[in-house]
Amino acid sequence: MTSGRSASKSTSEVGGSLKETAEEINARGGNAVPVVCDHSKDGEIKDLFDKIQTDHGRLDILVNNAYAGVSVSHVCIIVG
Repeated sequence: MTSGRSASKSTSEVGGSLKETAEEINARGGNAVPVVCDHSKDGEIKDLFDKIQTDHGRLDILVNNAYAGVSVSHVCIIVG
């Protein structure tokens, strides 16, 4: 399974929607199922793992590459 927030093609610099990523994995002989999931929401993470358990029985590999970002209101640089 591949998971993330953007199911369809994005215009961001990073690019790569869930659908595009799953298609690439499948084209190379893998078996990817795209799943929309906001990794910053605990309930959606639980639902994702419940789906994995139901559909596949177990999770063999987990690559956590999710990043919600850090909010910064100001920056202080100390020189000296």
